[in-house]
Amino acid sequence: HFAISDVQNKSHVFEERYSRGAAGLAGAQSDPYRIWVEDWEIRRIDFNSATDKNFPVQITASMEDGPSLNLSVSPDKPLVLQGEQGYDRKGEGVGNASYYLAFTRMQSSGSIKIDGESFEVSGSSWMDHEWSTSALDDGQEGWDWFSIQLSNGYDLMYYQLRNQDGSVSKFTTGSLISPEGKKTTISPSDVQIEVLDRWESPHSKSVYPSSWKMEIPKFDLSLKMTPLFPDQEMDVSVRYYEGTLSVSGEMNGEKIGGNGFIEMTGYEKE
Repeated sequence: HFAISDVQNKSHVFEERYSRGAAGLAGAQSDPYRIWVEDWEIRRIDFNSATDKNFPVQITASMEDGPSLNLSVSPDKPLVLQGEQGYDRKGEGVGNASYYLAFTRMQSSGSIKIDGESFEVSGSSWMDHEWSTSALDDGQEGWDWFSIQLSNGYDLMYYQLRNQDGSVSKFTTGSLISPEGKKTTISPSDVQIEVLDRWESPHSKSVYPSSWKMEIPKFDLSLKMTPLFPDQEMDVSVRYYEGTLSVSGEMNGEKIGGNGFIEMTGYEKE
């Protein structure tokens, strides 16, 4: 999936693509590092780097109707192994888990083209890489997945798996990453989340949370999170919501801001 959110114009465009490995249409390789689906590609660009065999990388992609992306990306923080040293359980069943790693801050620069106009861009990106062969566990019906870069240098990943009875799965988890890259695990008992508002998609009629208050007393952390604009639904083969967040709050008695992303499944309207 490839999506661009234009906050100023409140426009969210996306495209889904998949292809066969035959004839080199799609694939992945480690040396040299390259992942591609047709002309969508992530590839290593500095083969003289003595410090990392995978970075920096160039990310290039373009949609059929014109929007395109060309970014150079390299980590600013150490690799984070989410879950138990990168093995992240999602349910009771054997193998109901994923391998999950992240670079929570990555120096990024390049260009984005949209509506025929090209923009030079730079900023801090977040890379999640998760892979598995399992689906939701019995009794689970969806998730809310937060990835947040705070203005004080901390980063927060937290997801809650929703059960069909309205409770939160015990396999919910998260992590707080210090400015130096140290990870501290967060359990469901550490977190209180209150949904402050909801949004109904005009496209699918699914209902999504659209504002949250998150409290993590263990870290003296209180956040309010709201999408920068509501309509960032991904109406693809598996419909979900993935969009940018505005973040504000306090940590250790000091006011903080931040940038974030939310990925979540919706509720069917009754």
